[in-house]
Amino acid sequence: MHTVIRLPQELVDTILEHLWHTTTYAFSVVSHNAVVVTPTSTDSSQGLYHIAVYTNVFKAQTPVTVIRRGSSEDSPIVAETMLNGHAADGKITFGGQTKKLNKAVKWKYKVFKNDRVSEMRWTFSEQKLVWKLVQSGEDMLYECSTLGGGWRSSRTHVATMRLSKHYDGRQAAELTIDVPESEITSDLLDHMIVSSLVFQRGQDDGKRLKEESKAMKVAVNVLSTVMTGVPSF
Repeated sequence: MHTVIRLPQELVDTILEHLWHTTTYAFSVVSHNAVVVTPTSTDSSQGLYHIAVYTNVFKAQTPVTVIRRGSSEDSPIVAETMLNGHAADGKITFGGQTKKLNKAVKWKYKVFKNDRVSEMRWTFSEQKLVWKLVQSGEDMLYECSTLGGGWRSSRTHVATMRLSKHYDGRQAAELTIDVPESEITSDLLDHMIVSSLVFQRGQDDGKRLKEESKAMKVAVNVLSTVMTGVPSF
């Protein structure tokens, strides 16, 4: 004969929450060029990261993004990026290392609705992550997974990031991590924050490159018509 022990539902809920906990981080606007990343359960004065964008006076087209650990612009630097989208001369400084963009990430190009990049593999260190665009439009939705080997290796979903085009001036984005809180190490969170910014930058540049490509085709077509009287298709 088996004895069935029924645990109180409150205790069951507590156990489940401990085993598998979803943590959400808000990217809250604090100035014209900066956001602070905080768990949604706290206020911006307890920020985990301060992210600010500055203009490089010698390369105005290449903004500098500085990610700091803490809630102020005086906090210790975690990483710094100088990126012009997918430009090969872009650089990322992270964990005491500086790498060119094409050595730190691998892009997977694919037409996705409005011609944005579909995937990016973060290969800066042993922490392998893949960011994937799963929704575009008024809200941009990205998913992040850990990765073993190549593109087709098994992936484990770890997070979702949502960016809204019509944010209220206070919250620019939201990152939800779907793993047990005990597994969210500072190293993993560092890599997720920095790589998500690089992926977002790639989205903007991917669309710009597509528009430039279309403009170039129009120019070639006009020139061909002028020179030969026959449009180029």
